[in-house]
Amino acid sequence: MPVEALSNENYGEFVAEKNIAVVLFYAQWEHYHPYLRSLLEAAVEEFNGQVNLGEVDVDACMDIAVNMSLKNVPTVVYYERGMPVESVIGVEANRNLSGRVKRMLAGAA
Repeated sequence: MPVEALSNENYGEFVAEKNIAVVLFYAQWEHYHPYLRSLLEAAVEEFNGQVNLGEVDVDACMDIAVNMSLKNVPTVVYYERGMPVESVIGVEANRNLSGRVKRMLAGAA
């Protein structure tokens, strides 16, 4: 599943499109982005299109970052039915991506 690059224009529709969405907030200068992105892609792939995966460059989309009150990158935000339900900062904290999404999907059923 490809990661969708999100902007101020498509962000709201993206997080509301499916029951579950996962969004990686990053900055170009932040060196963990490629690694965390690959973890997210692998975790979301197992859910056969049930989960949207996107990413937001906080420097290019400052309005979204401010609205989400983001203080650190990388940050992964998990959305359920368009609403943020969990925010996780850093690579180590995001190691159990698959487990988080499984719990969310079980609750959304």
